Amino acid sequence: MKLAVIIVPMPTADMQAFVAGLASKVLAADPLWYFLRDAKRVIIRCSPAKASAVEKYARQSGYSGIKREEFIPAQDEYPEVRYIAEDLTRIFHATALAAARLPGDTVRGHLLERTVHILVNQSGLHNFLEEAGLLATLSLRRAWLAGKYQSQES
Repeated sequence: MKLAVIIVPMPTADMQAFVAGLASKVLAADPLWYFLRDAKRVIIRCSPAKASAVEKYARQSGYSGIKREEFIPAQDEYPEVRYIAEDLTRIFHATALAAARLPGDTVRGHLLERTVHILVNQSGLHNFLEEAGLLATLSLRRAWLAGKYQSQES
């Protein structure tokens, strides 16, 4: 599996409307697309056949400095998860569909909680206390990663 990556610099305030429009007008039929956001850009990963249409939509929306790259999940994902990279792509697509149309607080609240809970439940864990322990461990790992990667960016 190979994905096109389109990087679109834009103000944070524009990101939600841009992604929502892109999702409905350009990527509705793409079963692989998803997006990432950081402080100054939206990163769209999609089927290579949709890349030019994504770039065109971004230019028509008034954005410049657009870059295109390639992402091969089985090679480019974090090493620890490359063996499940295609599964992650499908999961990221599903969450992108919701996140493109829901407010950020709903995504960070109810959607996050329900998505985590269903994965924990589907893995065979049915105890809320054990689930809470798992989440605490994940939180500590994320904090460790933040320190590791943010110190490398400095």
